[in-house]
Amino acid sequence: MRSLTLALLLFLTSVLAVIARPYNFMLSDKNLSSSLVNSIYQDRDGMIWISTENGLNRFDGTKVTIYKHEEGNENSLAHNFVRYMFEDAEGHFFVGNYMGLQFYRRDTDDFSPLGSFADGTLMRASPSYITQTPKGDIFVSGNQVCQVTIGDDRPLFITP
Repeated sequence: MRSLTLALLLFLTSVLAVIARPYNFMLSDKNLSSSLVNSIYQDRDGMIWISTENGLNRFDGTKVTIYKHEEGNENSLAHNFVRYMFEDAEGHFFVGNYMGLQFYRRDTDDFSPLGSFADGTLMRASPSYITQTPKGDIFVSGNQVCQVTIGDDRPLFITP
């Protein structure tokens, strides 16, 4: 009985030590670009993506990488206000921000130019939802519902 009481006391002490330890994971003033989080997504590689109103954050299990708009660089985020993220069946990781739709390119660690319509005008909508049908078609909704196609000459081709 005495050893059972001692074991129980040691167990409770270790549990209380874990509970009492301050939680210090990803405080915005230390790691994230903003505490105003819009969405969280885990991609097929296990990366945790956190969209905020001041940039996109990627957590690889050890460190946080922050992506933000860079003036004059069409391969950076088009806008820091990132609303929504989605990964399709092919592994394309879409990012909907205040200026439109882009996708993250893993091989170059950057972003595609903004999606455009057939006449070349940019899709100036703020995507709030992206989905893929069982047939593989990708649809984006925001200010309007559009179908998205990934092409060779234009990375994102938008059809209203």
